[in-house]
Amino acid sequence: MSVCRTAAPACASARWAGLDGIRQGRALSAPPDTNFWDMSDADREIAGVKPLPRSLGDALDNLEASAAAREWFGDTFFNAYLQFKRAELRALKGLVPAQICERYAAVY
Repeated sequence: MSVCRTAAPACASARWAGLDGIRQGRALSAPPDTNFWDMSDADREIAGVKPLPRSLGDALDNLEASAAAREWFGDTFFNAYLQFKRAELRALKGLVPAQICERYAAVY
């Protein structure tokens, strides 16, 4: 099974981030005092809560901007993964959700 179609890169990123934090002696930030979903955008910003990417393209842009992720995965995998996922985005462009589901169902 291809690593590009599993949660393995996301799981690896979480592990690397945790190890990096331990190695650098970083402390966890305190969680917000209120329910995240009850907070306004302004309250989230004040609390330092960043929104999740709204699309795969946005997530890939965030990943590409991460020097830490590039270091963790190495240039070869990092560049290949980004190239693969951006090609996936191009292949799905213009399709309606039902068509996208059909494509993924045929592969997985």
